[in-house]
Amino acid sequence: MARAVVSYSVAHTVVPTYFCFNRCTYCTFRQDGALALIGADAVAAELRAARAQDVCEILVLSGEVHPRSAQRESWFKTVLNVCDQALKHGMLPHTNVGPLSWAEMDQLAHVNASMGLMLESTSPALQLKGGPHFRAPSKDVALRKQQLEQAGKLRVPFTTGLLLNIGEHRERDTRDSLQYIAQVHREYSHIQEIILQPFQPGQSSRAETSSADQRSPMTPRMSEIDAEYLFETVRLARALLPESVAIQVPANLMDLGQIVQCVELGASDLGGLGIVRDEVNPLYAFPSMSSLSNALAVRGFQLGMRLPVHKSFYSWCRSARVSELVREWHERIQQSATLLHVP
Repeated sequence: MARAVVSYSVAHTVVPTYFCFNRCTYCTFRQDGALALIGADAVAAELRAARAQDVCEILVLSGEVHPRSAQRESWFKTVLNVCDQALKHGMLPHTNVGPLSWAEMDQLAHVNASMGLMLESTSPALQLKGGPHFRAPSKDVALRKQQLEQAGKLRVPFTTGLLLNIGEHRERDTRDSLQYIAQVHREYSHIQEIILQPFQPGQSSRAETSSADQRSPMTPRMSEIDAEYLFETVRLARALLPESVAIQVPANLMDLGQIVQCVELGASDLGGLGIVRDEVNPLYAFPSMSSLSNALAVRGFQLGMRLPVHKSFYSWCRSARVSELVREWHERIQQSATLLHVP
């Protein structure tokens, strides 16, 4: 009897900039100071290194430049170039760089296998004074919803999700957020997966985080109450969303037992397992593939590699070059044993 597959992507993150005009109170990603964009040589070096390690997915993850800023154009061109270069190096981009105009999203869709934006929460209270999004204009709930709908209208395979434990009402807001995602997917059928990301404390700044790279990775710890909230959210998401929408839990933000429990409750994906680090949560290292495989095997599950675009969305590719790379990577995975067996 075949064992159920828990999917993952072999990914590397390229960051166009750590500058961000938002100031979310929980963020460990943004860097103070003027906008500094990654150079072409640095992009090429990262991509060559990633390709040498058989990376399939290039996650393009960036801080945001205000849509009316004079620097928006140079920022967008940098994002676009990273995607273009990733394709030239034989890897598939997945871009998550904040809200985009119709024209920006449409242009990026031609050089991406899929795209994403976290809904985070539909709670308006998070934007009030004292809330985590009070100084984060692009976290406006109406804007985030508009982006999910825009992606649907443009037929972009899309990943979204919730950030848990940032001040939302655990029952009302979580259900409302999941119901909204289910509703927008019913209308456009474009949501390939949702991420349920439990907030984990980190450093207070990018500088502190960078200096922490020399330290031993932190062990993710969730209280019994927080863990039960995550489990209940997985249950609720599986009940509200169609089976075609995968539920992802980040493998580096919980222990192996919690990962397995999430899978047993309906999660089916562990996201991109980075070859370097998680740029959003850099203090939390990814577990080894062998430890993940062994923990899942005990409960009857197998790891299986996937592309950044899920199989049911292969036909949505907007350009021939993306479509051809998707086909090549799919065949490569099939031929080299789709399911990962780790001794």
